[in-house]
Amino acid sequence: MITESKDSVTSEQGSTSGYPDYRPVASYPAPGDAAARAAAGPGAAMAPHPGGPAARRAVLAYLTVPVCGFVFPLLIYLGARRRPRWTRAHAAHALNVWITGALYDLSALIMATMLALDSAWAALAVFGPLVAVRWAVTIAYLVRAALAARRGTAPVFPAWMCIRIAR
Repeated sequence: MITESKDSVTSEQGSTSGYPDYRPVASYPAPGDAAARAAAGPGAAMAPHPGGPAARRAVLAYLTVPVCGFVFPLLIYLGARRRPRWTRAHAAHALNVWITGALYDLSALIMATMLALDSAWAALAVFGPLVAVRWAVTIAYLVRAALAARRGTAPVFPAWMCIRIAR
């Protein structure tokens, strides 16, 4: 069961996409089937055709986060001003994932520096694996989000992994 509020869509498991126009759909309606698109909701009506140029830009926004950081998601976000809001929303989501990761890495760096005052080996042993695991989990969710964008559906991230800053 999916319930709607003014600002977000929440499933019965409690996950919130954070975007009012996003709603995962079970299947993508045919291009000429306006009744099925209207019944699927506003997120499906905005979604591009799977594999189209807008979907490719959304996939690019997600897959370049680990390699290039915020550069490509920000360029796609700023360049999507006149394009479908769906593409801009995916780019904003990728940008938010990068910002959240950068904040986690900054806090780990600060704590590791404080621990390194006592023992550099202890700081490396504690925070090295912690940051590596966080990046591995983030990359796994970014790949899942890229696959969802390619299908024309909304990405699913845990709330702790994606602070909503860019809208």
